[in-house]
Amino acid sequence: MKFTIKGLKTWTSREGGGYQFNLYRDGKKFAFVHQDGNGGPTEFQFADEEHPNSRGEFRAEFKQYCASLPYWTGHDGKPRPKDMDMAVAEMLDEHETQKQMARLRKKGILFRLSSDSPETIRTISTLDLITAQKYLDQKHPGAYVLI
Repeated sequence: MKFTIKGLKTWTSREGGGYQFNLYRDGKKFAFVHQDGNGGPTEFQFADEEHPNSRGEFRAEFKQYCASLPYWTGHDGKPRPKDMDMAVAEMLDEHETQKQMARLRKKGILFRLSSDSPETIRTISTLDLITAQKYLDQKHPGAYVLI
């Protein structure tokens, strides 16, 4: 299953921020997701629930998908399965990361040093991969990863 986010809208709210978007599964609309950003739960309108004879299979399928994701560790140290809110929040984070990386790739080659945290992204202001690799081999031999 491949989920993608389309039509993302975000805004600032009292509790941080809200968002809404259409969630697609394998290229077909799967759900409309809305979080008003005021402390309440995320709302899901699954595409199959719009039909009068629906049995809500998309919701059950998505819950099962969420439960199959790697567990997270609670404050008490116990592993817990992810719920729909957490899964969507992770999808949204990944979507935003990919957008940011696409913008950075327009400026140059992306890399990370071995000593950097996994969230760190560095840019060399050239789009020529060979030039970038020569520079990195001189400046940081064997201590970088291209992203």
